[in-house]
Amino acid sequence: SSRLGSIPEWFTAQFSQSDPLFEEFQAAAETIVDDMMPNGTRPSVDAFNALIHDCAVRKDVGQAENHFLAMLGLGMRPNVVSYNALLNVCAEARDAQRADWWVLEMRRRGQKPNKVTFGTLCKLYARKGWPEAVANT
Repeated sequence: SSRLGSIPEWFTAQFSQSDPLFEEFQAAAETIVDDMMPNGTRPSVDAFNALIHDCAVRKDVGQAENHFLAMLGLGMRPNVVSYNALLNVCAEARDAQRADWWVLEMRRRGQKPNKVTFGTLCKLYARKGWPEAVANT
C-alpha cells in the first residue's frame, strides 16, 4: 500500500501496474512526499516545474526526470512548461537522445510542442553541431 493513498484514475489509465516504470513513478512521488509535504500539502505543477528548471544549472537530467516522474506518480498532469523545462535540462546536458524521447512522450501524452519547445531543441542540436537537425526541427 502506498503512502500516497489510492492511485488517481488518470495515473492508472496512463500506466498499468505492469508498466516497468510504474514502481519508479510511485517511488519518485514518495520521495517528493517525504521532502516537500511533511505537513500534508501537495506541491503544484508549478512547484515541480521550478524543481525541474533548477536542474538545468547542474545539468542533472536524472534528477529532473525524477521530479517529472514524481508529478506523474502523484497523478498530476505535466503541462507544456513541464516538458519544456525538462527539455531545457536535456539541452544544457547536451543529451539529445533523452530530449528526443521526451518530445515523443510529450506528444504521446497529448501535449503540443510550442515555440519554446522548438527553440530548446534547436539550441540543443546547434550545441551538438547538428545543423541538419536544426533545419528539420
